[in-house]
Amino acid sequence: MAKCVKCNKLITKKIPGLQCMKCNKWVHGTCASLSSDQLSVLFSTESADWKCRNCAGICRPKRLSFIMPDQEEENNDKENLPKSNYRESIMNDIRSEIREIMQTELHSVLQFYIDRMDEYESKIQRYENQIRDLTNHNKNMDLKVSVLQQKMNNHEQNMLQSSAEVHGIEEKEGENITDICLSLCQKLNEPTGLHSNTRIKVFTSLT
Repeated sequence: MAKCVKCNKLITKKIPGLQCMKCNKWVHGTCASLSSDQLSVLFSTESADWKCRNCAGICRPKRLSFIMPDQEEENNDKENLPKSNYRESIMNDIRSEIREIMQTELHSVLQFYIDRMDEYESKIQRYENQIRDLTNHNKNMDLKVSVLQQKMNNHEQNMLQSSAEVHGIEEKEGENITDICLSLCQKLNEPTGLHSNTRIKVFTSLT
């Protein structure tokens, strides 16, 4: 790949050059101060001899080759840029690729945590519903316990109101407790509807 000895840029079809018959170095036509007409004449004449300014008048004439370098025209303008601009262009490309990679990775990480948050929110909502159901169940149980307690208290009060305890009646062999209770009710003018009766044994300690 030939380069101009003056500007150190590539010899291309768009910017053609000439090869010195003495030193065999390439020079752009514009760098050699040749007009487009002069270049056209040199390119169209196979036997034309051309020497660069450094070699002019020093060597013997010989046939000059005007064959252009056998290469495809550069499609990438970056190779025609100065080294500083070319380096900056490469760094910009690297930064752009790194930025795209970071954005892709960041999006993937964010999506992962968003999915996890959705999962946790669903679990929290389910647990809150279970807690609410248990709370309502406990309230219902407390209400049922309160109702049962009230019923037990009422039943106990009814039993106390319809019960009587009599002291001082001497126990006799073969006595009928029911007859004794009916006789007491008649003497006290109380209703005689008895549900049950029993004698409570009283134990006295011997001193």
